Amino acid sequence: LGCSMHEIQGFVTSTRKRQSEQSGICLAYLLSPEFLKLAQERSGKEDPTFYDLKDCIFFGDNPIGKDQACPRDGLKGVALVDALEKHQRGQCTHFLSW
Repeated sequence: LGCSMHEIQGFVTSTRKRQSEQSGICLAYLLSPEFLKLAQERSGKEDPTFYDLKDCIFFGDNPIGKDQACPRDGLKGVALVDALEKHQRGQCTHFLSW
């Protein structure tokens, strides 16, 4: 291939970082029964708000993605978008504030 393993690893790392920075959560996932179930189970509420989800998804004792390596900085702990399956995220095209 004409590339060293170091060069290949650098390319993979930079590609993952760029994809992470340009990714967004699919609206279809946020509106899905799958996300509703996750939100209800994590929050213990029937109709949780974003503020209800803040601690139980992003912080607290068991935040989602806490043991995964971040594609942006390599440290432990990822953004929610990086913890999702590929079909639940994609390239961000719009910003939706919830």
